[in-house]
Amino acid sequence: MVFQQLSYIQNKDLGYQKEQILIIADVYAAGEKVNSFKEEVKKLGLVQNASLSSYLPTPSNRSDYGFQLEGAEQAEETVQLQYWRVDHEYINTLGIEIITGRAFDRSFLTDSSAIVLNESAVNLLHMTPEEIIGKRLTSFDDNAISHTVIGVTKNFHYDTFKDEIGALSFVLGNFSTKLIVKLLPGEFTQTITSIEEKWEAVAAGQLFNYYFLDDSFNDTYQS
Repeated sequence: MVFQQLSYIQNKDLGYQKEQILIIADVYAAGEKVNSFKEEVKKLGLVQNASLSSYLPTPSNRSDYGFQLEGAEQAEETVQLQYWRVDHEYINTLGIEIITGRAFDRSFLTDSSAIVLNESAVNLLHMTPEEIIGKRLTSFDDNAISHTVIGVTKNFHYDTFKDEIGALSFVLGNFSTKLIVKLLPGEFTQTITSIEEKWEAVAAGQLFNYYFLDDSFNDTYQS
């Protein structure tokens, strides 16, 4: 029974890629040079992609906001969604599947006010993935920002398997404490050394702290 449980945890389709994902923590220490650090890392041979965010599908930052569809008048029509600030590369870097619409794209300047939802969020709004594209949602934070839905992702696990997959949204934002690096298969030691050298160039004297996403996932189920 224990073996089957461990096998289930290790082989379950999570809806995102956890293997070969390196996380560089505390990248805010690079200050205004954090984006140039990311671009330098992307140039390395075994690096396939990189993304800046504070949000991961393993234990990390969490936040949620109340949203209403444009035109809704009743307070009870407000829904609570996880509100993850990410960059343009986040969805592709973690291999999260888009089932309708598209991910963020730098060629669309309007994406600064765009939002991508998961399937659970669409269900909570009582619409289909096809119907929700182009609809506008208003968040009830201090600025009451409106977002246009551009895409829907397949549900992925961002809490433990004991929890149902909740309603989640992605928006573009620059609140970033981690660099998420997707590596190609190979020997990672030299790549990590090269990343550390680039870190020293932008944040001399600051701790270079890293771990792999699958290790973080395993730690969640350690007990």
